[in-house]
Amino acid sequence: MSLHSNFQINSTNATSFDYNATNATNSSTHGTHTRPYYNEDHEINREMNQYANWVMKTYDLNRDGLIDETEGQRLLNDALESSVNINEVNAWIYKFDANQDGKLSIKEVVQALDN
Repeated sequence: MSLHSNFQINSTNATSFDYNATNATNSSTHGTHTRPYYNEDHEINREMNQYANWVMKTYDLNRDGLIDETEGQRLLNDALESSVNINEVNAWIYKFDANQDGKLSIKEVVQALDN
C-alpha cells in the first residue's frame, strides 16, 4: 500500500507553495516565480512534485531539507492513522535512505511515499 494514497491533499495548499528547506515561499503572492525544490530531470510528475513539496513543508519541522526519525514518526503516524514506534520508523528510513545518512531527502521521501 502506498503511503501517498493515505494522505488527502488540499489542492489549494498543494499548488500554492514551493518547498525550500530554509524558506517556504508562496508562489501566488505578488506573482513570484519559484522553481520546484525537487525536479531532477522531470523524474516525478507534477502531482508527485506538489505532493512531495507538501510533505516536506508539513513534516520537515527544522527546515533542514531532510526527514529525521522524529519527523518520520509524525509523518508515518499521520499517514497510517496509528501510532508507529521508533523502531518501525528507523526501519522505514533505512529502507529508503539511499545515502545511509539516517535521514530522508526529498528524493528519498518521494521513493518511500510512492512505494
